Amino acid sequence: MSGCEVPEQAKRTSADLVMQDNFTRGSKKMVDSDPTGMSFVLSVESTGQTHWYDAMGAMALIDGSSCPDGGPFSVSFHKPELDQTGETPGNYNTFPAGTVFEQGMKCREVFKDQTLLPFETTSEQGRRILWAALGMEGEFDNDRFAATEVSFNDKSPKYEAITGTLGGMMESAFVACGGSGVQVKRRLIYSRPSPAPEAKVFLNSSSAFVGLEFACLDGQPADRSL
Repeated sequence: MSGCEVPEQAKRTSADLVMQDNFTRGSKKMVDSDPTGMSFVLSVESTGQTHWYDAMGAMALIDGSSCPDGGPFSVSFHKPELDQTGETPGNYNTFPAGTVFEQGMKCREVFKDQTLLPFETTSEQGRRILWAALGMEGEFDNDRFAATEVSFNDKSPKYEAITGTLGGMMESAFVACGGSGVQVKRRLIYSRPSPAPEAKVFLNSSSAFVGLEFACLDGQPADRSL
């Protein structure tokens, strides 16, 4: 997995950090049993009553807490475990002071053309950035472009969410081109960090802004009415 190597500095356990709000200690520990060096465990300890989503925010402050280049990851475990109530994870449960929160993570293949947006980027700002990068002005030209915001979280991991969206875009473009074939001129991916500032319900929830510029191989304009 050449695009997913963890820098040497990130392979070392981070020093204890003074965390914001209800957390005093944070660390990152590599998983020795993973020969690829792609797996690690993030840990924070609470000083007061808190929730899992607060712990996620504290983990984001740990040095080297994300994968290289904002790359995708999978989550192997949570401690304390998440209670599942219907469709909503129980991360609103309150945990007492002294709780040690742990999350196991494994980095996955990085999208080479991905751009990581600043943490505070809103959905509206992300959409504007994508449209500007596509060169869109005024009304959206869906005969040349496809663009959307795709959400991801623990139940719908980032890599699967983005690749699924790209696949749907390509299928739609192929149909619009009447089956003549599609040439992808540009593929743009702008990712927001995980977790997003407003993430509350799902752990690691965030989103990416995905865009394509395409053309029909027969030189004819696409027909979205097909």
